[in-house]
Amino acid sequence: MKANVRWLEVIVVVVAIGCGCNAAVAAADSPEQCSERLALTLTPDVPNAQSPGFLGAILSDPQYKLTWLAGSDTQATVQLTGPGPVSQCQAAVNKLSRDTHVLDVTVLTSGESAETRLASGP
Repeated sequence: MKANVRWLEVIVVVVAIGCGCNAAVAAADSPEQCSERLALTLTPDVPNAQSPGFLGAILSDPQYKLTWLAGSDTQATVQLTGPGPVSQCQAAVNKLSRDTHVLDVTVLTSGESAETRLASGP
C-alpha cells in the first residue's frame, strides 16, 4: 500500500512540475515586437548621425530603439525595434518623421537593399 502511495506522490509531483514548466514557457513567450528597417534623410546640420544619443533623441520614445546600420551624415539606414504590433511600429515611424532633423523616412522592404535605396535619393 505504501508503494502505491509513493508512486501516486511521484506522479503528482511530476505533473505539477510539468504544469509549472508549461506556465514558465507561456510566460517567457515575448509579446509581439516590431522591427523595421528605415532609410532616413537627415538635415546637414546633424553633428554625428551615428551617435546613439542622436538616434535616441530623434526617436523620443524610450520603448523603441534605433540602431545605425549604414549610410552617411545625411543618408542613413537604421533598424527600428520595439514593442507592439505593426500599428504601434507605424506610430513610432510617424513620430520619427516629425523630428526637425529628419527630412524623410522610408520603410524599406525586407528584400530591398539599403545601399540601392539610399543611392536613389528621397
